[in-house]
Formats: sequence, structure tokens, C-alpha cells
Amino acid sequence: MIVTTSRRMSVPSGLSDLAWSILTHFRDQIEKLGLDAGARDILEGTRLASLNSVLSLLRGMKSGEPVTEPFTSLSYTGFRMGASPREVGRIISHVDQPPQSIIDRVEDLGRFEITDLLGRIHALGCYRLPLTSSHCTGQRQLGAYYTPSGVARFIVAHALAPTLREVSRAQSLDEAMQVISSVRVLDPACGTGVFLLAAATLMRESLG
Repeated sequence: MIVTTSRRMSVPSGLSDLAWSILTHFRDQIEKLGLDAGARDILEGTRLASLNSVLSLLRGMKSGEPVTEPFTSLSYTGFRMGASPREVGRIISHVDQPPQSIIDRVEDLGRFEITDLLGRIHALGCYRLPLTSSHCTGQRQLGAYYTPSGVARFIVAHALAPTLREVSRAQSLDEAMQVISSVRVLDPACGTGVFLLAAATLMRESLG
């Protein structure tokens, strides 16, 4: 059994631009609606609407169709800052899909790029998107950073190298599964969970 422990580390810079384009599109759209909502509610609505729009596009939905929202929970930042789940839900119900130019870019992405895009939308929406279009903030000021999946995979591959080698030497699937099931991964500041996802993916791939 061959264990793959490396992957192209460079993440397309266009993903951050695409995530930012989606977020700013929805934030501007929500602000233009003139809803009586707080800035933090608008920010959470922007993040969730952006995540849901990407998932709805993946499911082949056409622009303008009603979407059952797969993401509805407030982020930790939104909860801590006092965002209202009811207000956020009301905001989301008023938004439409992004323009065709953004839709085309999302539909051209591969599986790993989609995973990256969702993580970037969440991270940027939580930590970098200004409360309003007239304000500015940043990840560096908040001490918050998003690790690209390629970098996370590289780090996790080295951390799990002994385990992955043991899996590759297993004589049967049951033996390999015993090795995998003995692994415990702790990421106390997981954020978007990019390291946990990388660990789960590598262990799954090691089984062939």
C-alpha cells in the first residue's frame, strides 16, 4: 500500500479573491436592502449567505431558486459579539445568488478548491470582513489567520508520518483500521478545522 504524504503546497491565490468577491457581494446586497439590523447581524448574515450560495451552486441549483440553508449557526465571534440568530436568519432570507461571473468561477473549481473556498469564506467572514463597507479591519489586528489546506496537509503529513508508515505496512484492512482507530488528533484552536480535515483525509487515503 502506498501512502501519499505530499501535495502541491501552493494554493491558487484566486481563491482568496473569489471568497472576498462573494462576501463583499452579499454584504453590499444586504446593506442595499436597508434592513433594520445591527452591524454584527449583517456580518453574520453575509458569512452564512456566502457559504450557502457556494453549496447551493454545487447542488446544481439555478439562480433565484429557493434554497434550504445548510449553514444556520452563528460563528463563535458572532455569538460572542451578540448577533441574533433570528435577525441573521431574516437577513439571509432576503438575499439572491451572486452574479453569473462569480457562479462560473465557483463551478470551475475542483473538490479540494471548493473545500478551501468554504474555509476562506468562513475565516474572512469571521475575522476580516469590515462591519460595514465604510470600515476596515484585518486578520493581523485580531490575531486570526487562515491556514491554506495545502500547508495544513503538508504539516499534518509530517506529524502523522510514523502512523501512516505503520498503516502502509499493515497486512490486512482490519490491521490498518486498528492503527487508524488508535490515533487521537487534538486541535484546540481549530477555527475552520483545516488541520482536522487534512488529518482525516490523509488517514482515509492511507487505506487505499
